[in-house]
Amino acid sequence: MTNRQTFNIVSLVIIIVTLFGYGGYYGQMLFGSPTPPADNQYIAELASSTDSQNSISAKVPEPASDAVHENIKAKTTLFTTPVIQTRPNWKISGRLSEQISALKLRFENGDLVAGYILAMNLRYCWDNPLNQHDFDRRIQNEEATNASEVLIQRLKSKYEKCQGVTHKQQQQFYHFMRSTAEQGFVPAQENYSQFTAEFFMSSQDHEALPRDEYVAKREQFITEKLHFLNQAAEHGSLKAIAKLANLYYSQNYGSQGWVKAFAYNQVILAFTIDNALYQRNQWYIEKLMPSLSAQELAQAQAISEKIIHAINQNGTLYSAK
Repeated sequence: MTNRQTFNIVSLVIIIVTLFGYGGYYGQMLFGSPTPPADNQYIAELASSTDSQNSISAKVPEPASDAVHENIKAKTTLFTTPVIQTRPNWKISGRLSEQISALKLRFENGDLVAGYILAMNLRYCWDNPLNQHDFDRRIQNEEATNASEVLIQRLKSKYEKCQGVTHKQQQQFYHFMRSTAEQGFVPAQENYSQFTAEFFMSSQDHEALPRDEYVAKREQFITEKLHFLNQAAEHGSLKAIAKLANLYYSQNYGSQGWVKAFAYNQVILAFTIDNALYQRNQWYIEKLMPSLSAQELAQAQAISEKIIHAINQNGTLYSAK
């Protein structure tokens, strides 16, 4: 055999080996047999190994929740990091009664911070004694029950700050909080959500309404509360996100409560830099995961991604405290 024939045979062997090496890759591209995404594979495996448990007490291995979380976390890299916002200090010096008119005027002229400060201070003064006689009686009652000196001093400071604010003015905390929240002021939206339905009904004198009107008014408040919380969440309020996770975890706020709770906890993991908060929400996720089907996990992930997208687009982030 000549040298040229030998060279030709060796070259042919190399070409055949090379074609076989690339055949798998290009064959996959041309004829299609893609590998399932890692998350889908994980969810399918999870569904086959978990028999729709109703209890949330089982502990899930850490790599499982990490697999879902890492996919969520990766979404945040597609946008500029949201800018951390500082909530305004609502505490004022001096008596509130002497500042109400000025704060109302500023709010009416478009100053949302003024509306928030007014709402927070009127809420602070809620149920404050309206005269010296009522205040002295409250102090006597506290002393009779061995209240601490710190509590007594706190009541005295509150009475001094709120003296002269009428009951009708105290009730207006709700009006100013709601009006400010409606205009998109995140701190007002957060604090609106701290009101319970029972407190709203009693503080606004709705308790004597006929049964049907009472129920309708109460449901309207809850709907608004969830609406403001969702708006705040989409603007990066970790406090609102944590509140929504807790509300939905209770399963008292519509369908798919645990799915939504799982989703909101995932959003917190995607943004928080607080190790303690991260660990707590990771624990909630691990408790919830065995109770969700593969389809529900996929739904939760889709909700998480939607919220993360909105937060990144809006570009703001508020701490959980």
